Amino acid sequence: MGVFRTSTRLTNEVLDTLNRALSAGEGPGSLSLYTGRQPQSADAPLDEAQHTLLLRATFAHPAAPSARGGTLTFRPLSPVSAVARGRATWARARDGNGTTVFDLDVASVMDNPAAGMVLADADFYEGRPLHIARFHLSFGTRAASAPPAPPRPRSQLRLVSPG
Repeated sequence: MGVFRTSTRLTNEVLDTLNRALSAGEGPGSLSLYTGRQPQSADAPLDEAQHTLLLRATFAHPAAPSARGGTLTFRPLSPVSAVARGRATWARARDGNGTTVFDLDVASVMDNPAAGMVLADADFYEGRPLHIARFHLSFGTRAASAPPAPPRPRSQLRLVSPG
């Protein structure tokens, strides 16, 4: 795989464009986690026979402040509980009108720490709560004092136990 790097300024502009897209619409955008094989394109419709919705969290409105240093750090998303049982394998982010903004792969830190979205545990059961403590997107740029950014968008979620 080749190496592709952008300036921090350009990376911030791209991330701010994603932020504006997520914040478009009548209300806040959402982040949904699914089972099954990730569609080949974020424009592809969901196939309910192959994709089970595990949970849908709501972004703040706007979703994040401006990107800094090649990273877009989102405001906290709404706490949610899983609506079905299964292993999260991909996620879809939508704007406030339900229009898809982007998809990314999902895995647990043990299964694939290089996934687009890394979860402490990707297995869900109905009623399991999820608190999204940190959620950020970074691309292949880095600040002088920061560790190298991952080559793909990344995010981190923290599962909380009931009670």
